[in-house]
Amino acid sequence: MAASNTNKTETQTLYGVKACLAMLEHRPGDLVRLYHAEGMRRQLRGMLSWAAARHIPYRELDAEALGKVAKSPHHEGIVVVCHPLRHLALTSAVAGQASRAGEVWMALDGVSNPHNLGAIVRSCAFFGVGGLLAGGASPREKVNAAVPRVAEGGAEHVRFFAAPELPTALRTLAQAGFRVIGLETDGGRPLEEALADPPENNPENNPEHSPKNNPENEPAAQALTLVLGQEREGLSREARRACGEVCHIEGGGLGGGSMGGGGIAGGSIAGGSIAGGLSSLNVSVTAGVALAAVARGR
Repeated sequence: MAASNTNKTETQTLYGVKACLAMLEHRPGDLVRLYHAEGMRRQLRGMLSWAAARHIPYRELDAEALGKVAKSPHHEGIVVVCHPLRHLALTSAVAGQASRAGEVWMALDGVSNPHNLGAIVRSCAFFGVGGLLAGGASPREKVNAAVPRVAEGGAEHVRFFAAPELPTALRTLAQAGFRVIGLETDGGRPLEEALADPPENNPENNPEHSPKNNPENEPAAQALTLVLGQEREGLSREARRACGEVCHIEGGGLGGGSMGGGGIAGGSIAGGSIAGGLSSLNVSVTAGVALAAVARGR
């Protein structure tokens, strides 16, 4: 999981049943204050007893008061004030351990919208992604509070890693044995095809660390990192160069296409030519589609 705050000074506010209950289950030591509606009392009985024994304040409030604490009417009857999740530092040792375990990671290049990030984190948690590499983030930097809220508890199941220089971090993963695939509009071949037919010796990767040449990796599938860029610009030139291969997600396949997409060239943020009309996918949707493709291939 992401690191929490070691100096115990900075706090953030979370709300929503799934996000708060996940935080209380996985990081109870980061709890500072707890507010809840009457209807949540029974579900929180054990946590309230735990908090009372440790002199952690909690209070029952009505819906209006909870909305003021949360600064949102969408609190679902529970608000927690806690120490924030923080990004971990990526080291060669961490990358090597993840590679030997055959983990799947996701890396984000310029994706900063917290609602997109939260949706991506939720998909990462659902599919069991081992690490989320945040381009431009620094070690110990806090995770935006909106991310765990939107992720509906998923943020407590994903490790957030900082990548101040994303291309450097991608090369660290490649050198550890990860296969690094970028997803882009003009990617050379469909992602599913690439997953079914991996290159023998990708020049961007170190062959000494490939599963074929490293006995430690033989029991698991090759570790994989999928790299997504922001919707408007896609992958930066430097991040793209750090990928061993750039692929796209194929659209269409459901027949029809009667809305006249013939005048649209290219595809989505990670898509190729499609039989329908639209040529773009939201980046969080792209993440889910790509992870589903990886899961099918494994």
